Amino acid sequence: MANRYRGDASLQGPDGLYTLRLTLDAFARLETAFGTESLDALFRLLLDGDLTAPQLQTVLTEALVAGGDVDRQGADAVLAGIGKPLALRQAYVDLMRATFAP
Repeated sequence: MANRYRGDASLQGPDGLYTLRLTLDAFARLETAFGTESLDALFRLLLDGDLTAPQLQTVLTEALVAGGDVDRQGADAVLAGIGKPLALRQAYVDLMRATFAP
């Protein structure tokens, strides 16, 4: 279950509700995946929101795994099961608000 005080957001999957969370480990993996030079550069990229589809998938996969409800294979299955790009984009927006809003 999503805890807003921890920066969690929710994602409605085909078979239930999943927690999205960006932890330090998730940020480290994203920094490596995107080749950013610093955490600040990663934050700018994430907050700009101008992501490619693979980047969006990577962020949501890391957030699902960090949320603790699924492993990487499970995250792929959840995202594939949703399939609607606008729903996934909205989940990303919700995650950014939960993570970075005061």
